[in-house]
Amino acid sequence: IYPTSVRTTGVGIASSVARIGGMLCPLVAVALVHACHQTVAVLLFEIIALFSGICVMFFPVETMGQELQDTVSSLKQTNNV
Repeated sequence: IYPTSVRTTGVGIASSVARIGGMLCPLVAVALVHACHQTVAVLLFEIIALFSGICVMFFPVETMGQELQDTVSSLKQTNNV
């Protein structure tokens, strides 16, 4: 859907958010378990996983096997034709 330059920016942002989440996740999980809220900890992670799955279902189109644009300018050129 998006050209390579936009996709790589998105991947970079997602990677940095994932790293921050990877650092915060053990802190939250350990704090909840030590406070005897095991059920809340499990439900929190289940809700996040379910929400992520629902977000993936709303992706607009499947791009597997399709030729993708490399730059934003080439995308504009193909849309004008």
